Amino acid sequence: AALVAFVGMLPLAGPLLAKDLFLNTDKIEPDLSSIKNEKIYRAYCGLDEYDPLAEAKITRIVTNRPALDKIVNGELATEKDVVADLADQINEFTADMDEEKAKAARAETTAKGASAGRSGDCNMSVLWTAGYFGHYKNLEMFTVDFYSYEGGVHGIFGKSYLVIDDRDRQLKLEDILVPGQRDELGRLLGQRFLQFNKVDSLKEYQERDLCCLALKNEEQQGVLVDLNTLMRQQLLENENFFFNTDGLAFSYPPYFIAPYSEGNVVLTVPYDELVGVLKDEYLPH
Repeated sequence: AALVAFVGMLPLAGPLLAKDLFLNTDKIEPDLSSIKNEKIYRAYCGLDEYDPLAEAKITRIVTNRPALDKIVNGELATEKDVVADLADQINEFTADMDEEKAKAARAETTAKGASAGRSGDCNMSVLWTAGYFGHYKNLEMFTVDFYSYEGGVHGIFGKSYLVIDDRDRQLKLEDILVPGQRDELGRLLGQRFLQFNKVDSLKEYQERDLCCLALKNEEQQGVLVDLNTLMRQQLLENENFFFNTDGLAFSYPPYFIAPYSEGNVVLTVPYDELVGVLKDEYLPH
């Protein structure tokens, strides 16, 4: 990828790079030749020796700040992990086959009119991608995207955000919140959650049997916790936050607070509601 630099700093008008941060990417395609049942899988899928066995790729960032690179790239799977993940799926899928059975199964599938191209169980993928999101005050924000397809109706995916300060320190909620304001942030986020679901209360949310928060009264340390508290705890627990043009945003993968069809869901608490909740240095001025 080309070396990228951005001179001039604007408050999050799209993805911007700080003037002293240079970004490149390093793409790695793990070697899948060690997978035990490779030949059987190729026979079943009608792949010759030059066809890729599966799509496997890891995209790392490379900047002029090695400590920052270590934080972001540390969220990616390793080459070994990607190979092991695909090997488990391919070996399990072909466990009851040999090459002859695989070829026969392929011929039968083709005879039934199925496409000779790659599809379904012959289209396995594992992709990990680190990328740059934007600059805000003294912070750089990065994303780590994950996608995996291992057969079935659809793949699985997710997006993580990393907020890193100018001392190359990944920030947690406790670093940006006024002490004692976590519950208030949870309350504000809960309001956005109800708005997203177009309901006025958790009671209505439960009555409509909406996906996907697990909201049942439970005890914590011997004390019965109410549903609103459980909602706030669950919305905050992944700490997958970032700053955008409108406020402090939280991203949730499929099935965390919404069904798969909604994709990654982002809930944003506006900055004007975060006065006294966020530390002043993280509020726009």
